[in-house]
Amino acid sequence: MNYIFDISKTFHLKIAALRCHKSQIGTGEQAKKVEDWVRNMNLNMAKGKNFEIAEAFNLVEVPD
Repeated sequence: MNYIFDISKTFHLKIAALRCHKSQIGTGEQAKKVEDWVRNMNLNMAKGKNFEIAEAFNLVEVPD
């Protein structure tokens, strides 16, 4: 991943959107496990950066 950015101010929205997909993540304890996994993944993406939680992508530039 070569493009990592701060999602500290919007992470709560990511979790709220995830919760809308009950058919995918389940409810109760199952949903909590998925939320925890996502949180930990995003926390790890921010390691070594000057922010707490991050989203990362591969940025691909297409030549003209």
